[in-house]
Amino acid sequence: MDESHTHWEGVDASYKTLIAEFPSSLHDVAAMLPHQLGLVARAGDLWEGFIHLSPNRDLPGFAAEAVAAASGRPLSPEMLARFRRAHCCAGFFGLLCDRLADGQVADTPDLRALRQLFLRKWRQTLIAATGAPRSCEKALRAAVTAWHRGVTLEQAACTERELSPNSYGRILLLKLRWIGTTAEVLLHACGAGRRASAFRRAHNLLLLSLQCVDDYHDVKEDQETRGISIPDALGLPAVGVARAAPRLARQGSSEARAAGFTRLADWLDERAAALDLALLPESSPQAELAGMVLATVLVECAYPVRPHAPESATVRLPSR
Repeated sequence: MDESHTHWEGVDASYKTLIAEFPSSLHDVAAMLPHQLGLVARAGDLWEGFIHLSPNRDLPGFAAEAVAAASGRPLSPEMLARFRRAHCCAGFFGLLCDRLADGQVADTPDLRALRQLFLRKWRQTLIAATGAPRSCEKALRAAVTAWHRGVTLEQAACTERELSPNSYGRILLLKLRWIGTTAEVLLHACGAGRRASAFRRAHNLLLLSLQCVDDYHDVKEDQETRGISIPDALGLPAVGVARAAPRLARQGSSEARAAGFTRLADWLDERAAALDLALLPESSPQAELAGMVLATVLVECAYPVRPHAPESATVRLPSR
């Protein structure tokens, strides 16, 4: 039995506990949220049917491996469970933000209220895990600022209908910075802060790899809803964008293994092998070259992005 999961109830159970604390007027909309956002097929299903990749579901668990090496003792199951709950709150918040910003769900007062509650609970659970309000506030402020900047750049790119590989990588990592924030706070709070930058590089490469595959699969949908797909905006063949993914995953594995994140490295190696098996039959010399060029640029984008954060002491999204 993996003792690190002894005190961890899982994503869906965490969500049920969380929304039980919300105002009763929001219980029904919160219970239906994953379906309303288009993330699950059946009404009433929660998050685990969508958040199925291990690093997305349990990134703090992947980060915690370095704590034992840095401090000489593993993170306690109780402490790790606190960070896992904070990571879940970040996920609920970030996914709702993205769907609202993309116009994939109607912007309603109830959804705006949920968005603010998720952010508040993320802050509260992170502070409860660390006991360091100032550093937690700084980390959340940076994540929210990055998301806003990424959305602004993405909207400009959609207007121009043209996207450079460097802009593609930068926008993605700004918009998705919130995913890795809790795990990075864990590393800093638990004595492994020197490995946080390496962890972010490896995780950035994982995110870029996943997004390349998603944008390959979403070509038809994006052409119908946006009038242009990401591969078209990049000026690259769709399979070429996908073929960047295993290269990014392998580079991420190298970064993770060098910094002592063996579990993450092993997962990335397995992911790269699976992508090669799935995508190579559809590839071509042109697509391989495109994938190689795109991956080279995106690797450079994977180094930590530091957007300017506002000086206000409170993290809060605008009402609209």
